[in-house]
Amino acid sequence: MPTEYDKLAEWMALDAERKELETRLKELQAKDGPIARLEKQILEQWASDGTKNVSRNGRTVYVRSDFVCSKRSDVSTETVCEVLAAEGFGNIVKLNYNAQSLKSRIKELSEEDQVPASLDRVLNYDTIMRLVAVKSG
Repeated sequence: MPTEYDKLAEWMALDAERKELETRLKELQAKDGPIARLEKQILEQWASDGTKNVSRNGRTVYVRSDFVCSKRSDVSTETVCEVLAAEGFGNIVKLNYNAQSLKSRIKELSEEDQVPASLDRVLNYDTIMRLVAVKSG
């Protein structure tokens, strides 16, 4: 029968393992980490080859297009809200703005090449290609 010390020793070992895994996960997910580097290389190769997806080992990897939109780091939220209101986005501006509504509207405008220059000065937006893996079935 395990003693309290045995339980504590097991807990300490599991806690140390958890911390190691969290550290490794942060390394893997870093913007310049091994996953990001390989993803960039694969996306470049697939774009060159015209590859859309690949199935291996019971998983399918494909390219997903994600549109992203955020406030520029050198611009205050207040300034963004002022510009948004001036450009007719008052419906999504309160003391702040709704990031998802903004992303959706800027995506629409971007696809039509209609983003006002004033918003270009306060927002970052782009479409980012990402690899996604799902279980093949």
